[in-house]
Amino acid sequence: MLRDERRGGGSARKMQVILGLLAVAVLSVAAYVAETRGSPVSLSALGSAVRGKGQRAKLGNAGNIALLIGGSTRSFVLPMVHNNLKKYVIDELEKRGAKVYPFMEISTNDASSWHPGSFPAIIPSYLRKAIDVIKPISLQFHTAGKQTFEQGEAFGRPCKGTHYALITSTKAVFSQNGKLMCAADKSGIKFEWYIKSRPDFVWHHPMPEDMAAFMTGHGNPHKAILFDKSWQWYYNDAFYAVHDSLAHDLFTKGAGVLKDLPCKFTDNYRGGKQLSKELHDHTAGIDGVGPEALLLTTTQWLGANAFGFNLGLSGCVTFPNAAALRCSQHYDLDVKTASANASKAIGEAMKEYMREIGAHRAELSQTIPGFGPRCDPLPEPPKLGES
Repeated sequence: MLRDERRGGGSARKMQVILGLLAVAVLSVAAYVAETRGSPVSLSALGSAVRGKGQRAKLGNAGNIALLIGGSTRSFVLPMVHNNLKKYVIDELEKRGAKVYPFMEISTNDASSWHPGSFPAIIPSYLRKAIDVIKPISLQFHTAGKQTFEQGEAFGRPCKGTHYALITSTKAVFSQNGKLMCAADKSGIKFEWYIKSRPDFVWHHPMPEDMAAFMTGHGNPHKAILFDKSWQWYYNDAFYAVHDSLAHDLFTKGAGVLKDLPCKFTDNYRGGKQLSKELHDHTAGIDGVGPEALLLTTTQWLGANAFGFNLGLSGCVTFPNAAALRCSQHYDLDVKTASANASKAIGEAMKEYMREIGAHRAELSQTIPGFGPRCDPLPEPPKLGES
């Protein structure tokens, strides 16, 4: 009899403990729902709330991210390119609780200065499908001008001994950034981060875990720029991210921001400290400051906090003809191995696309209407000697 009572008492105590644990779990979930109301929350996120506050803080801190896609369309029309952008960037960030809003400012003509016209004509129906996958809230088109190699001060500054190789390209890139930023501002959405991407950046693995984590609440974001450290020629302008505390100073003036850039920030090879003599002497065309170098120097001037991530293991740009990927650190075995299969896949996709052009030749002259916030071209900086 005594043994039975003890057994019954033990069962009662166990039931009390179980009920207590259930109550704590219910309260934890309730607190999490109250804390994140109005934010995108999944069932997996609710499960994480019970497991610990660390996961809850990560998801709760994720905000809105503007994905600014600008430049010549090129390989963006290939399913591998736009599907992987959706899967490996947009979806990866949204899994962490962020909300990604794409904005597009693109041209269907290829104005490459190195290989002009090497990518075939864009098939409108293919481009429509690609746009439908990304689902931008703003889509605008422009005609890319011919990119030329020039020398001389082009940004209205009294600088001496400064030479530029890609004036028109630099202005075009910064102008696109300004128009995309304008469209993002006109949307009325408050953004925590702005990702700038070229349409021909090809992802073959998810974006680096630490880069995604930084943008969703892990790290000090003040004036942060997250860049591709596997790209050996300055910051890779094909894909990088800037925090809201830096983005407006960097983007809103478009190419006009370069008018205020002090001369010392572009004196890269005559007494400056940006380049080593060895790098200068062994890099073709380095006696010109192009878009990537000016992105570096402008962010330095603005006091950016730079954080490098190895994007070469996850993706890189295509060659203009999309026959393969152009990952810069070919001497890096890990990058070369990671991109080998993707290079082969992009080449096969390109061949298939080329075969389709003949069947769609009748529609090549069609145009796709833009939509969403539209911004006028920003004024270019004056030429030297002009007011």
